[in-house]
Amino acid sequence: MQYDRYKVFESQDMEKGQFDLVLEIEEKKLYVHKFYLITASETLGAMLSDRWNTTPNEAIKIENYSYDDFYEFMCFIYCGTCALTNENIMALTDMAEFYGVPLLKDYCDTFLCKTNNYVNIKNIEKMVELAERYSLTKFTVALQRCIRQKVSSFVYDKNFINFEKSFVKFLAGVERYENVESEFFEAVFKWAENQALIKKKMSEDENFNLQDAIKEELIDFLPKIKFNAMSVVFIANNIIRDKPYLFSTFECYKILMGSKRYDRDNVLFKAVYELAEKELNEKQKVSASDNFNFEDAIKCELAEILPCIDFNNMPLDFIISFILPDKTFLFSTSQLYGMLITSRRYLQEEAFFKAIYGLAEKEALEKQKGSSDDDFDVESAIKSALVDILHSVKFEDMNLDFVIKFIIDKQFLFDYPQMYFILCNCRKQGSKNEEKLFQAVSDVFLFFYNK
Repeated sequence: MQYDRYKVFESQDMEKGQFDLVLEIEEKKLYVHKFYLITASETLGAMLSDRWNTTPNEAIKIENYSYDDFYEFMCFIYCGTCALTNENIMALTDMAEFYGVPLLKDYCDTFLCKTNNYVNIKNIEKMVELAERYSLTKFTVALQRCIRQKVSSFVYDKNFINFEKSFVKFLAGVERYENVESEFFEAVFKWAENQALIKKKMSEDENFNLQDAIKEELIDFLPKIKFNAMSVVFIANNIIRDKPYLFSTFECYKILMGSKRYDRDNVLFKAVYELAEKELNEKQKVSASDNFNFEDAIKCELAEILPCIDFNNMPLDFIISFILPDKTFLFSTSQLYGMLITSRRYLQEEAFFKAIYGLAEKEALEKQKGSSDDDFDVESAIKSALVDILHSVKFEDMNLDFVIKFIIDKQFLFDYPQMYFILCNCRKQGSKNEEKLFQAVSDVFLFFYNK
């Protein structure tokens, strides 16, 4: 029956079709049945009431739509289907919304889902605008899925900075794979920076603050960024160091501690320490107290953070260069030894031995200062501190020259068999080193023999 009704409409035969209404679009007439229109759409019913059409048989003009598009709209009214194309989909969707035909709107929504493969960087903004304007739920889900799959191509496109804010908001709300979160943040930041620069050019304020303007642009986006999906290296270098004005110190701590570390806790520690140092330097400038103790303040600032950092397996170079020079006050001596013993130190046994010996020597000298014993034995104190640590040293990975220059004069740490073993098993090449070895073994023997 619906098909027969459509065939009558398709014929456009005024006599056989018994049409009772004439529509005029682009100076072309379209014959329809008033009953079908008013039962399909309350909006059309209101438009076709007597107060809108006072002259019988007078053609009603339809504005804003082409004849072909409106013809397809009428086809849907008559038979529930129409010929949707990429060219007319926007017009038909608009008609469904304007005239209040939810079935046609759903029909268009379904059609748009099938065109998802044609979405690209050039039309994505237009497609999202269409989905949001007409509340196309199925198409919105399809677009979100498409964006999730293609987000890398969007964020790396040079035109990203020119997108409308509403579209960037839509992108920010889409669930993303974790491995692209850093790139997405960078793209959104550059977009915000561009918006702020535009405002700066238009502003007559000589004191225009670009950083505040960028932060204002990002205020709706930052809560949607998954900082816990980013690596600690990215956050430390690209956010904490380059864009510290975006967050408070507390927020920076929170972002850093929630980041993916990938065995880079050394980067995390460096970042939180420098944050604390910067924060306390600012406080010290405005402090009226002459008794401000920087080290105590740092320890207090990081009290809840340090236990959450894994100091095991940190690179030995980092411990030696960043921690041992001036940050040992944060740790007990046993913690420092533990840090060194568990450090990553491939073929760095010489540096490792120097570090533990230096730590033991420093500890022994501090004890000597505080001791009332005039016969305090520093060497015995060093040996006592290292008695359970020396077995962790791989002397076989040391060069003979290092052993001769740095270890032989610390023979108080070893007995003769131990020194002999160290000398014979260290790394050495060439006849000259054999001569050095012989001389060293002789010297060691004489030392212990005369002892």
